[in-house]
Amino acid sequence: MRQMVTFLLRSFIVIMILFLQPVTISADWINNFVVYDGNSYTITDKEIQSDSIGKRLGEVTRYSDREGTYHGNFSNTYPKGTQYYAIEGANKKSKIAVKTPEGRYILATYSGNYPTPSLWSHGAFWLITIMVVLCIMIIGTELAHRNRNTC
Repeated sequence: MRQMVTFLLRSFIVIMILFLQPVTISADWINNFVVYDGNSYTITDKEIQSDSIGKRLGEVTRYSDREGTYHGNFSNTYPKGTQYYAIEGANKKSKIAVKTPEGRYILATYSGNYPTPSLWSHGAFWLITIMVVLCIMIIGTELAHRNRNTC
């Protein structure tokens, strides 16, 4: 039984090392975009005058040029800390302004909801859960077997 536990633990470690290797694929997204409040906005070339800028809405909380699905106010174009603003007279659901690092305000237009990754759909979550349950079952069986032999 001890050999089986050792084998399973070693297998678990090998599987985790192989399964959780970092992805190195660079992004090839069609559009430059920002995500604000779960909505994706496509970056345009149109500059907005500063007198049309309303209140600050938020900022980029994560930047990546690697294709994937991320949480929060994400961008594949602008660095963390880049600020989002409302545009006077416009619904923030249809367009927002993005303040570039150079201090210009660029129009970003609504392009749909941004998909948020779910823990339940992540393969590593299920792999770890299954391995933990198996380990608990094996340890429980081993303890029950030892208790039977000592009585």
